[in-house]
Amino acid sequence: MLKKKYRLVGHSLGAKRKVEDALFILRISNNKQKDSRFGFIVSKSIDKRAVVRNRVKRVFRSLIEERIAGIKPGKDFSFIIKRKAIEADRNELSRSLISVLRKEEVLNEKTNS
Repeated sequence: MLKKKYRLVGHSLGAKRKVEDALFILRISNNKQKDSRFGFIVSKSIDKRAVVRNRVKRVFRSLIEERIAGIKPGKDFSFIIKRKAIEADRNELSRSLISVLRKEEVLNEKTNS
């Protein structure tokens, strides 16, 4: 489970940068804290079943938790999950997440994830 200090409550969507991927939209903004925070949004229009929506959020949270040490601090990340992410497997989600984080230069260079 993602620790409370890494959770973004309220999902501030007034972000400075917006990155679109096939599986999600990522909004990034700066915060004035020493840790980065993460929020995950899955709309009911994606799937009406809460079980499905929560499963996707759990997978994204665990992927972030595995890489939290390699992500630069001081940022807020809001992930807006797309419908295609529900059918994707964990490896596909992981590859997509890593490629977007590398593209936005928020991964530390020393990590090989």
